[in-house]
Amino acid sequence: MFNDRWLLLDDPNVGLLFPADAIARAKHYLSMTSGGLGAMYSFPQMRLPPKAIEAAKKARKVPDVFYCLKLVEATGISTVPGSGFGQKEGVFHLRTTILPAEEDMPAIMSSFKKFNDEFMEQYEESRGYSRM
Repeated sequence: MFNDRWLLLDDPNVGLLFPADAIARAKHYLSMTSGGLGAMYSFPQMRLPPKAIEAAKKARKVPDVFYCLKLVEATGISTVPGSGFGQKEGVFHLRTTILPAEEDMPAIMSSFKKFNDEFMEQYEESRGYSRM
């Protein structure tokens, strides 16, 4: 479900669900404590289809790097591949830094969801990989 109340969907493969007002509260708290704007980070795990992993290998990229590059090319949303943080072999993550104004979040998350759904559809043989 994606609406005014939730910024990310409750997907057991992604594991993120943020109440919309949590971003505003966190930004308010961070601005009070640091004297400036703050950010929130998330580090979701992704279940990438075997075809996506193969496409990444053909492109000479680590699979999560491949995903993050495709994401930024398609949407302008910049993320950091989890492989840069020493994740386990065969496990894929990305790190997001949530910086935009609260009113921009629904459009950004809609764009992220659209990209992810299209990416998974392009590379999966059957459902069961990370969907938002």
